[in-house]
Amino acid sequence: MGKIKIALNSLKVVFTNTFYLILVASLFIIITLVNFLINSLILSYDLLVLALTSGYFNLEYKTKIFFNSLTSVAALPLSSIIVIIVLSALLAIEISAFIFYFKKRVVVKKEAGLGLFSLPLAFLGVGCSACGSLILSSLIGFATATALIGFMPLKGLEFGLLGIFILLLSIYLIASKISSLNNCKI
Repeated sequence: MGKIKIALNSLKVVFTNTFYLILVASLFIIITLVNFLINSLILSYDLLVLALTSGYFNLEYKTKIFFNSLTSVAALPLSSIIVIIVLSALLAIEISAFIFYFKKRVVVKKEAGLGLFSLPLAFLGVGCSACGSLILSSLIGFATATALIGFMPLKGLEFGLLGIFILLLSIYLIASKISSLNNCKI
């Protein structure tokens, strides 16, 4: 428990600096908006392809269909929306802490890549149980993904939770590295 307290104190040092506080808030807003945009485009993919590539609609209707499709993210279950928001917040924290660490120590450590790995992994489970995971089904096929997710107790939300766990681990590792910056190894 002492190591976690040291890591939390390191994060406290990072985010008492106004620059990093503004950076994490800005990154959170940007990452959340991008995540919701990507999810809404995936949810409305078939409609958008039809509307934008067919000759049935003029430019005005194509534009309306595109902007109306952005509201399709409201069809996601609340649990998926919460996972997206938590992932966005954790990724913003991780990026800000990594920038702090990187500025303090120019040598890049392998722990920084762990969080970037977790985001695509977490999005494998974004979607609803009715249509299966959006991303996973496109990778391994709709029927296979739906069957696989059907056997999971949380219906694919496990991927999002795994992504959250990996991001938390990555933040802990970076915070631990920040706390050891002042400790000379020689």
